Amino acid sequence: MTIPEVSMWNHPFLGFCVSLAVALMLTPVLIASAGRLRFLDYPGERKIHSHPIAKVGGVGFGVGVFIAIILLAPQNQTIMGFLLGGFTILLFGVWDDRVNLNYRVKFLGQIVASLFILWFTDLKISIFPVFSDLALPPWISMLVTLLFLVGVTNAFNLSDGLDGLAGGLALLSLGGMIYLAHESVDPVLLVLLVSVAGGVLGFLRFNTYPARVFMGDGGSQFIGFSLGVASLMLFDSHRGGYPLGVGLLILGLPILDTLQVMIRRAWKRSSPFVADRTHLHHQLIAQGLPQDQAVTIIYCIQGLLVGLALFLRWHSDWVSFLGYLLCAIGIFWFFLKGYAFSDHLAGKMSMLLQRTQRKAIRSDALGISPPCQWLLTGLDLLIPLYFLLGVIIPADIPKDFGMLAWFLGIFLVTGKMVADKYSMMMVRIGLYLGGVLILYLIEFSGEEQTRMVSLFMNGFFVLLALLVVWAIGYYRSRGFQLTTLDYLVVFSAVAIPLTIGWQIAELNLGVFMAKMILVCFAFELILTLRPGRIRYLQRMLVSLFFVIGLFAWWPL
Repeated sequence: MTIPEVSMWNHPFLGFCVSLAVALMLTPVLIASAGRLRFLDYPGERKIHSHPIAKVGGVGFGVGVFIAIILLAPQNQTIMGFLLGGFTILLFGVWDDRVNLNYRVKFLGQIVASLFILWFTDLKISIFPVFSDLALPPWISMLVTLLFLVGVTNAFNLSDGLDGLAGGLALLSLGGMIYLAHESVDPVLLVLLVSVAGGVLGFLRFNTYPARVFMGDGGSQFIGFSLGVASLMLFDSHRGGYPLGVGLLILGLPILDTLQVMIRRAWKRSSPFVADRTHLHHQLIAQGLPQDQAVTIIYCIQGLLVGLALFLRWHSDWVSFLGYLLCAIGIFWFFLKGYAFSDHLAGKMSMLLQRTQRKAIRSDALGISPPCQWLLTGLDLLIPLYFLLGVIIPADIPKDFGMLAWFLGIFLVTGKMVADKYSMMMVRIGLYLGGVLILYLIEFSGEEQTRMVSLFMNGFFVLLALLVVWAIGYYRSRGFQLTTLDYLVVFSAVAIPLTIGWQIAELNLGVFMAKMILVCFAFELILTLRPGRIRYLQRMLVSLFFVIGLFAWWPL
């Protein structure tokens, strides 16, 4: 069994994988070198972290984006302008991270990067917003476009204030733009967007609270610049042709947050370039919310704005701008008047958390066994059944899959004999790689599944989903915590391929990733909450990998 040749429309998914892999591999190396190269962010009055943290994450995902685009994107003037502009913005940003540049030099770098876009491409805001029949003079068009790119670049730069915040906001905006790019059938824009999304997701692996690395000014400005260029491509009448209000909604909260900060500073007659603590994330932290909850709230607001943008994408400029203005008024009202409500909400959440903790302590003190202990027992039974189904259901197992299964089995056996103290890590690798192998064999078994088998598999995954969701909710305060990155991974890996309908052969990537994430959560629950099952899982995996390899060479 072989996968048919991948078409041009699968290149975006490959771009996502390339930039993701480069970011995941390069970021730890940069973290280890940050101290020697003096790229550290030290604690200060406006800083929330209490120890020096490397600020080199932008370099890691920036390099990943460049490699993916050079390898997979069509080489034309638009890509050339983006690569030159992106490299310029990243270079000036890294320079700023190293020596703390004056704001005038920062603006110079942003203007030079924007000029590359104006020189190499025809991307311009050439009509007056809302009045689509009123064309702007060429010099005003260039000036407005320049101001737009610089403004968006700085908006995302200023939003980088909490662990995972700027990257998560960017990923939500990228998700909406990817959908619009696919809808407008623009492969150049699609490759650009998914390459940036893959790099940002790889970076967030190390930036989610508590962060091991920051993206720095280089990374935040590069993200803002990339989103600004992508927005211009979506506005372009020869490409997406979407209303400007839709683009502003997708860019979302960073622009509105920056506007309210500038208005506050102007009202107080202070310099707009002097940092303070009036951003939304600062205010939420001041209300007593922990970082992860504050970030989740901001994600929700950004997600609503992106969803509204997708809903209004086919409406007139007037309607999209009206929606944007109503959102802006609501958010500005919250900035000016709504903090008392957020303080009340924070107090309610704190009381609820304390009440939950008291119940858990009381149950432990009385020796009451968890009423949902059977959840883990159910997962204990479903995980080996899942692997067993990968042997029974496929009509035939490819020989290369059999070789991979034997390799994983030998890896686990050798690892146990040579480095037994790393058993947890090796079992995790075996579960994840073996889980992908098994799911592929089940979903793409070489022939159409019978109705009975399909019903059984659907029931299996529904039951697994119920157990996983219930167990995550119950054991949230007992050692298993979801992070903001978990939510973003689910969104990126499932929502984008599912809504766009990416496929490899008959395999729907959205459905495949949804099932894979569900299985991985089941693995993590068992590994985290039942570490004593490592030996059992190790023996089970070795046995099943041997059987899979055996059936690949000598099918029944």
